[in-house]
Amino acid sequence: MVLYVLQVPLWEQKSGQGEEPVIWDYHVVLLQTVPQSGYLIYDLDSELPFPCHANIYIHKALRSDQNLKPQYHRKLRVIPANDFLSRFSSDRSHMKNSDGTWKMPPHPTLPSTNLEDFISVSPFVGWGVQPDSMMLLPPCFTF
Repeated sequence: MVLYVLQVPLWEQKSGQGEEPVIWDYHVVLLQTVPQSGYLIYDLDSELPFPCHANIYIHKALRSDQNLKPQYHRKLRVIPANDFLSRFSSDRSHMKNSDGTWKMPPHPTLPSTNLEDFISVSPFVGWGVQPDSMMLLPPCFTF
């Protein structure tokens, strides 16, 4: 299962400054169900272990919405991994600086993009589901 986290702060990120969170426009992590031992989170940008047990990731990287401004409350899109792998493509145009230069060099063969279908906050657009409540997510997503 692939989780998109939209417009929220994340802590324990490689690009962070000390205890300050990084505010991502969107962020993708992989949630793996491990039979009889729970869930693992794979986050390539995290300073936490890779993979990281979900309960550790949630408490250290996501943290609670309770002390956040409403505009930073969690907006998640849960996408089955097979749908993500078979349907997602990005030309990485969102990774350009305002002057048009690349923030990071792209892969030499860029596909077309359907990124907005995956990161839209509209429940009527895109793949996967946007839970109305954290209670609809796997049990590891409790604060």
